[in-house]
Amino acid sequence: ITYETLHAPFSHINDLWREDDQGMLDELLHTIDHCVLAGVGIAVVHISSGNTPPPMCDRGFARIHRLAEYSAQNNVKLAFENARLVANLAWAMETFSPDIAGFCWDCGHEFCFTPGRHYMPLFGDRLICTHIHDNTAVFTCRRNNRTAGTHTECVCTPAVGRMARELVVSGTESGMPCKLTVL
Repeated sequence: ITYETLHAPFSHINDLWREDDQGMLDELLHTIDHCVLAGVGIAVVHISSGNTPPPMCDRGFARIHRLAEYSAQNNVKLAFENARLVANLAWAMETFSPDIAGFCWDCGHEFCFTPGRHYMPLFGDRLICTHIHDNTAVFTCRRNNRTAGTHTECVCTPAVGRMARELVVSGTESGMPCKLTVL
């Protein structure tokens, strides 16, 4: 088995933005160590979680910069995953160069958490990995009023097909290799 990505823990990712990060930065740094040990070149990272995470602040910026420095030193790229707040992801894409960080597009997050917002047109040129699945979360999704496991169609199929065609036609501006992976 070859692993291309490793997903970092995120159970208390919002602590990165609080005075006491409760060890979250250490967990993320250990993820980079695990990537190195397993020969994995990409660590998928959430920047925040939930509808009302703490505001972005200098303390959190410093912690994410520390993570980016450590990952670069260890030849592991960070893949920042879309969640609910486009501003947080935009900050990461504007702050870190493509040789340090890229974008992980999660179609389930886009479908459930941010209906009507399309991340690929915004960050597709930084795409380095994907999470393609039909998981719309463990609570009722506001877009289709269904709970996880109650639908039979893959909610992402149309978006994946559209984005795959666009990638084949246009490629990525950064020239970074990207692979669409179905989970």
